[in-house]
Amino acid sequence: MEQAPAFNDWGLLLQHAAQELVSTSDSITTIALRCGFSDSNYFKDSFKKKDGVTPRNYRKIS
Repeated sequence: MEQAPAFNDWGLLLQHAAQELVSTSDSITTIALRCGFSDSNYFKDSFKKKDGVTPRNYRKIS
């Protein structure tokens, strides 16, 4: 079962992840874990739902 991070403001959480995607070369899985997601696929789906692109594509276009 997927687990959501214990964080109340999803927008802020995913905004922080977006900043890390463009400011570090860390893997998407590492960023997902650092932001509190226990599953990188769930992170990818949440990110895409908010921003309209996957984390990988976000990194490429930023």
